[in-house]
Amino acid sequence: MNKLIIAFTVIFMSTGAYAQKHKSLKEIDKELQQTKSTTTALALIESIGETTPETDEDVAALGQLMDKYPTQGQKALARLKDPKRAKAVMKECDRQAEKLKTARSKGESNLTVKDRQDYLNGYLNSAATIDTLSKLNNKDAIPLLRSYLQDEDLSRFASIALGRLGDTESLDSI
Repeated sequence: MNKLIIAFTVIFMSTGAYAQKHKSLKEIDKELQQTKSTTTALALIESIGETTPETDEDVAALGQLMDKYPTQGQKALARLKDPKRAKAVMKECDRQAEKLKTARSKGESNLTVKDRQDYLNGYLNSAATIDTLSKLNNKDAIPLLRSYLQDEDLSRFASIALGRLGDTESLDSI
């Protein structure tokens, strides 16, 4: 009897995990907003990192999820391989960089705990989106990445990304 219960539990959990993996990030975000169960919320949060953004809407939803769950969001972003999503990633990269600049503009001594967390998340999320842009190998990202060369926090990530993209024109700036 115990073996039957264990087998049933494993099958049930596997089916649930499989279903979570094949949801879009937009669906996961919607379910997270509606869930009342901590267990369900934790499973949904973990499923973010196991999901690959398939559409521009997924990339936008991922950006919002990265604000709340940066580690899982960055994992999902790293799974992105479709160069067609580059424009959506560029938009998200710019949004993350703006969040970082906003937190930085408040001045270090004026930052609340939440501001410091926003700064750190913006920094890590910006680094992840810049890295993803370089891996998507889309030359349309070069002007955006060049604009980050003057940013004290993002310049090293932008330099690496521009090098990966083969941008020789930026060598003097780097």
